[in-house]
Parts: sequence; C-alpha cells; structure tokens
Amino acid sequence: MTELYSRATFAPFTIEGEFHDGQTSKSVPAQLLVNNRGARLVADQLEIEISPADLLLSDRIGNTPRRIEWHNDGAFVTQDNAGTDRLHRLLPGGKVGRLAFGLESNLPFAIVALVSVALLLGSVMFWGIPTGARYLATQIPQSLAERAGNEVMAALDQIHLEPSTLSSERAEELRTYLASHDPFPPVISFRSAGETIGPNAFALPGGFVVITDELIALAENDEQILAVYLHETGHARALHSETSVLTNSAWLVLLTLITGDINGMTETIFAVPVMLGNLAFSRELEREADDHAITELKALGLDPSLLADMLQRMTQGVPDTDTDMASEEASSSGEGDGLLDYLSTHPSTAERLKRIRAAAHERP
Repeated sequence: MTELYSRATFAPFTIEGEFHDGQTSKSVPAQLLVNNRGARLVADQLEIEISPADLLLSDRIGNTPRRIEWHNDGAFVTQDNAGTDRLHRLLPGGKVGRLAFGLESNLPFAIVALVSVALLLGSVMFWGIPTGARYLATQIPQSLAERAGNEVMAALDQIHLEPSTLSSERAEELRTYLASHDPFPPVISFRSAGETIGPNAFALPGGFVVITDELIALAENDEQILAVYLHETGHARALHSETSVLTNSAWLVLLTLITGDINGMTETIFAVPVMLGNLAFSRELEREADDHAITELKALGLDPSLLADMLQRMTQGVPDTDTDMASEEASSSGEGDGLLDYLSTHPSTAERLKRIRAAAHERP
C-alpha cells in the first residue's frame, strides 16, 4: 500500500455525511472513518476500504458541502468542513489547498486580487486588444480587405442604398477633383441614400469611400465635399474599418472565455464594460479621422473650418440614425450630452466643432 498520509501520525477521527452510489439520486447516511491505515466508508450495510492515494477531495468554498471521491463509483458528501480540512491536511498537496483557501478567505487579499484581475482585464480590453487589432489590420492581404469591402457594399446596396442620380459628367468631375487632392486616392463610389442614411459619407474595408448624393446636394461647394472626403480617407489610410472588425471580434472572444457563453444575465453584466470600451475606441477613431482631415486641408492651403461647416450642416439635416460623419445624439449648439456622449460611437458634434475650429485658428 502507498505510504499513508505522507508519514503523518494522528488519532483516528470520523467524518459524518451521506453516501451517493452514483447509480441513483438516493443518498444514505454514512461515516468516513479515518485512521493511520487509510479510510473506511461505512454506509447502511456497505463498507469500503479506501487508500489515501485514491482519495479526491473538492476544494473548500466557504461553508458549502464538500465532496470526497475515490477511484470507484459513488461519492461521500459532508457538511463537516473542519473534518474534511483535517483530512485534506494529511494528504499530499493538502497544505497547498489549505493555503489557497486561507488566501481566499482573507478579505484584504481577496480585494487586492479582485482589483488586480480587473486592472489586467481592463488593460487587455482597452489597450491590448485595440493595439493588437491595429497591428493585425496591417497584416490583412489587400485582396481579402477588398473582398470584404465589396461584400459590405453589396449588402448596403440591397438594404439602404440606391444607384446614384448624379450625371456621369458630374460624378467624373467630382472623382477627378477629389483624387487630384490625394496622392493615393481610394475607390470613390456615389450612392443615393434617401431618408435611410441621408447626407453622409463612409469608408469601407479595402480602401473604398462612399459619398451620398444627399451630401453632395447639401454642400455649398466642392471644397466642403473634399473636407468630408479627407475625413473618410483618414479612416481608410489608418485601416479603421479592418481594425474595428478585429477589435470587436477579439472582445467577443474574450467575453466568451470569461463567461463561458454569450447569453444570460452574467454575460450581459460583463458585456457592459466591453460595449463601453468599444464605443470609446470608436470615438477615438473618429477623432483620428478628423485630425487627418485637418492636417490634409492645411497642407492643401485650405481652411479646416470647411470640415466644421460641413459637419454642422450635416448634423442639422441628418436623419435619426447612426452615421459616420454625423451622430444622432449630438447637438451642434450644445456642449455635449454628458452620459450620452459615452454611449455614442462618435464624439459629440459640439466637441468636434470645437476641436476643428481651434485647429483652424492654430498658427503653423
């Protein structure tokens, strides 16, 4: 027989509990008699000799019942945590389990551990994942990104968009004008959006930029259209669409690993900080695109206020839907909507106008 209890010598003791045979849901009162030779389970007319090497004890979690198993059918369940702890200390590795329970029972240590885990998860969610996604976005083959962009464009054409009503001459004139101000022009497409998206523009994976007829009609001049176009090329150059897809996918995987699945109240609770992190990251990308447009307009000798003027016009006429260049919750005349700003994919219009106009007045 395996050397008993790691050479421990002790007075025999008894643990009271119930025996479950593993075949039915029925349980019977039982005793686990522990002595220097091993352990003996006595239940009804049943007696089982158990070697210490075969004993498997569940970890202690507060004062919940403990389960003792061995290499046989059935299990012994007991409320006697003190007796089970005593047995656990006798077994090889029992000191480690007792140390773990001691640390778990220590409130200051538990608080420190909880805060440490929260900080680690926060760092991964709000810094690690976005940083990794930005890098991985640069590794996506251009052909794959273009395929994704084409599929998104096809889906939008089926649901929200209609063919452009611009004349071929006007469309070509605008493409030539916009491309002449961009050393690496993306594929520019025009679509009619009606009341679904309204005056808007957006970038898709693969370097596609879509501008709606409604935005062109809203602009006072082509320079305002150019300002919006440069905002969208900021998204395209920085691979924001690809980065967002990768970030959202990674957050979903992390949420699934933490919770086990993505359904139920627990998952909803965990999903809240993930959602807020996603929205914050989206707002960061919008600011980056604004900054790109400001820089490019200045380099062309144009006033960055062109972007602010167009953004203000778009906000005043935008339908009640979340768009790229204008967001539904923002008011151009206010200073932001407090909590709503944190629940938006875009910074408030007031914030964006303030930043853009401040940049317009900065000296080179």
